[in-house]
Amino acid sequence: MCPPAPHSRCPIPPQVPLPSRAVAVAAGARFSLVLDENGMVHSWGNNQYGTLGRAASGDLDHIPGNVTGGLPPMGRVAAGGGHGAGVALSDGALWTWGSNFEGQLGRPVPGDYTAVPGPVSGLGGAVLDVSLGRYHTVVVTMGGDVYCWGSNLRGQCGPGGPTMEQAGSSLPNPVPTLLPRSLWGGLGAVSVATGQFNTLVQTTDGAVWGFGRNFQGNLGTVNYGFTKPVDTPVCVSCALPGGGLLHRVVGFAAGSDHTMLLVKERAREGHPPVLYGMGSNRFGQLGAGKGVTTTPVGCPCRDPRFGGELCAPRVSPWDLRYRLEGGLTP
Repeated sequence: MCPPAPHSRCPIPPQVPLPSRAVAVAAGARFSLVLDENGMVHSWGNNQYGTLGRAASGDLDHIPGNVTGGLPPMGRVAAGGGHGAGVALSDGALWTWGSNFEGQLGRPVPGDYTAVPGPVSGLGGAVLDVSLGRYHTVVVTMGGDVYCWGSNLRGQCGPGGPTMEQAGSSLPNPVPTLLPRSLWGGLGAVSVATGQFNTLVQTTDGAVWGFGRNFQGNLGTVNYGFTKPVDTPVCVSCALPGGGLLHRVVGFAAGSDHTMLLVKERAREGHPPVLYGMGSNRFGQLGAGKGVTTTPVGCPCRDPRFGGELCAPRVSPWDLRYRLEGGLTP
């Protein structure tokens, strides 16, 4: 076991004690969520803003406990900067809890945060996928629609959001907002991933579109800078060799300032997938060379423990740079 928190490090991964078999996991900023085989959600870590979805002694709890407050059995969990979410097994409803300073819970709560989970209304259908950024939430419904709410300071909720940094405004949008399909060629969406201040959406044709902060070219375009967010989605996967037509994206993830795409070559479907990265490589997070790039670069990520197959790392929403510079606060 690791030593008690806080002010401890654990270089050797311990087994987390859970009453049932775990089937899914999500890691946020200093807290963790696990979904077990019975649909129960377990949480531990920082609880400063009700992030654990339950009562805890103090602002942290290193012992896993059940998220309470009438939460029904879940089929999916997600973790963000200071808020958590789950998708109900019975009806696909989205439940949220934790920090709501920027309206990221998508529902009214007393004060700026709550430890009591509650359902989000106005989504127009059951939720297929959900991802949480530092201050925003994005879902894809079973019908292929994309909804976003919370902060849009960097354009991470697209052009429909009321908050654009260029306008000098930081008013959040606490109401789920439907993003028009015309933003990505009129197609429906199937999956979503978020970084701190950016969003990636995959459409039914396998293409991945991105919007939000592009500080290091992580969206595959040269529109750099905090003052130049990409509020109109751009085709990130189109930056792949051949304009994306030669590849099929089978996995993707968004970091703070970098993007990872796991792709298969359409002409070589029987071969292992290839991993590409773009954006900041300040800490070697692209796995190849050094520097910043908007052109996807192949990543040497083959692990003999998996039969030589390419390993697909899950990119945390919290870039190492921010953790080294003092961490994040929700």
